[in-house]
Amino acid sequence: MNEIITFLREKDCRVTTQRKAILESLAKCGQFFSAQQVFDKVKRAHPDMSFDTIYRNLNLFSAFGILQQIHLPKGDGSVFEITASPHPHLVCLSCGKIRCVDNELVDLTVLNEAVGSGFIICRYSLEFYGYCSACRPARRAAGGGKEADVCI
Repeated sequence: MNEIITFLREKDCRVTTQRKAILESLAKCGQFFSAQQVFDKVKRAHPDMSFDTIYRNLNLFSAFGILQQIHLPKGDGSVFEITASPHPHLVCLSCGKIRCVDNELVDLTVLNEAVGSGFIICRYSLEFYGYCSACRPARRAAGGGKEADVCI
């Protein structure tokens, strides 16, 4: 956490008591966590902190590259992950399981060369949606056994 606080200060971002409390709670939330989970943990020690404060700070930490936001399908919102570098994720449309994918698949140098001088990519969010090995047989059975019926 001290490294993150130092990083925020280097970026001229005030490190308030609220931000410290949010950062402390992140370590207790597991690999993937929602804003609601962070709120529930922070609320115990800081009952006056609002959900909006939590959400704004999670978005700020995402903008600084401290967190990666993973968008969930079907309007379920987002979850966050503490990460040193962005990387793609596999998200199961059935059970919601998330799996990290090696970030060597996405090379920002190559992407920036491809888009040309009119735009520079600084960070990215990339999710692949499908069905995990546990959910795929049930989907295939519901679709008449054809793989093509699994993804629509």
